[in-house]
Amino acid sequence: MNSSIKNTLHCPLCGNPNKLIEDSIDTHELKNIWQEQTAHLNEAVDISRISDITTKIDYHKCSKCDLGFFNPQIPGDNQFYGDLAQDSLYYLHEGKSEFDYSTEHITKGSCVLDVGSGRGVFSKYLDSSIDYTGLELSSEAVQLAKEDQINVLNMTIEDFVKTTQKKYDFIVSFQVLEHIEDIESFMNSIKKLLKEDGKIIFAVPNNQSFIRKTPNHILNLPPHHLLHWNNQSLTFLASHFNLKVKDIFCERLSNTHLRAYLYSLTYDFIRRILFIPYRQIRESFVRKIISKISWKFASIAASINSNLFKNTLGQTIIISMQKK
Repeated sequence: MNSSIKNTLHCPLCGNPNKLIEDSIDTHELKNIWQEQTAHLNEAVDISRISDITTKIDYHKCSKCDLGFFNPQIPGDNQFYGDLAQDSLYYLHEGKSEFDYSTEHITKGSCVLDVGSGRGVFSKYLDSSIDYTGLELSSEAVQLAKEDQINVLNMTIEDFVKTTQKKYDFIVSFQVLEHIEDIESFMNSIKKLLKEDGKIIFAVPNNQSFIRKTPNHILNLPPHHLLHWNNQSLTFLASHFNLKVKDIFCERLSNTHLRAYLYSLTYDFIRRILFIPYRQIRESFVRKIISKISWKFASIAASINSNLFKNTLGQTIIISMQKK
């Protein structure tokens, strides 16, 4: 078994005993879903080398900090994220609320570290006076950044902290924390690189939003996402690492995600009528029929005035923190 897999049944954030939510997620089904939903790419994403490490995965929810996590953890590797990069939109992250939020808070002339930067697209949103550095594990994304002449390094935050004495005014990390295996190591490295008056800005998928009810949502499942965050777990994260919460911003539903929201709503409604228990992965004929009906309805309903959903909770939650 891969040494990176953690078989502990304690919360990876606070160490508290967990609450089992869903057991025996079949990794063979998980592999099939990944191939089916990425079939539009030049080559479908094959997670066999990752999923074959274990046949079953359980999903847990911590009763203390409310973090959701999969056990054992089967994280994506460089090849996995290289395969995802076949979709040019994967690393572009255009129109993200975290970009708008962060650019409003980052001052001119600052030093900014972007952890898990992808191809460094966020740098294009920043003022030219800002000293930008990105860290990224995917060699494919780093190569794309180099072609755009963006300063992105192919290394982990743990390796970077060993090689630099520089301190940063702002450390941002967008849609990354949900991928992290060792939260303790990740957070301690970030704090070492942060100036005493510096700020941390994290953006993660909000698992209090519609995404928590969307079955077979591959981008919210292993080997892509290992952890599920929300307001409570992020607030606990700050307290646990002696950080002061400056702000928490919950994105409202965007037009980009309207169809996905309506699909999730419709699917969950039909599932409840039929008394079908919710599972994050479900492969059956009935599930496929419900899914087709739900997508059809969502496509039609999405043409309705989107202002009707302007107060609906969106996909992303952002937290701003500072050293106490």
